[in-house]
Order: sequence, then structure tokens, then C-alpha cells
Amino acid sequence: MFVPFRDSKMTRVLKQSLGGNAITAILCNMSPAGDSRDETISTIKFGTMCSTIETHASKNEVMDDKTLLEQY
Repeated sequence: MFVPFRDSKMTRVLKQSLGGNAITAILCNMSPAGDSRDETISTIKFGTMCSTIETHASKNEVMDDKTLLEQY
């Protein structure tokens, strides 16, 4: 699945979690102040986009050589 990452610091920090093998929780902080309206709308759009992303996290197993040979 292609994830349309925005060009922002927050997205760059979360890029590996949003597109990889991880369970991610995102909290969006909004302000009721009128002068923060643009940032609040941008945050709501970001949260909405993140909620549509489907990840399938799985446990990575570390095996020693003997276990790998038995598996093969």
C-alpha cells in the first residue's frame, strides 16, 4: 500500500512507523483559539489520513543457527 506522506517534520519522524511493521498510536493536539485555526485544520487532516493507513505488525523471531537448520 502506498502512503502519501506529507512534507512535514512530524511525518518524517513517523514515516517508518506508518509504513512499516509497527503498531502506532497517534495523538493529535488541537486548539480552540482562532489564531490556531490553520494548524488545527492541518492536524485534523493529518489524523484523518493516518487513520486510513492499515498496518499488519508481526513479531520478528530471532533464531539461532541450529533452529534455522532444523526449519530448512
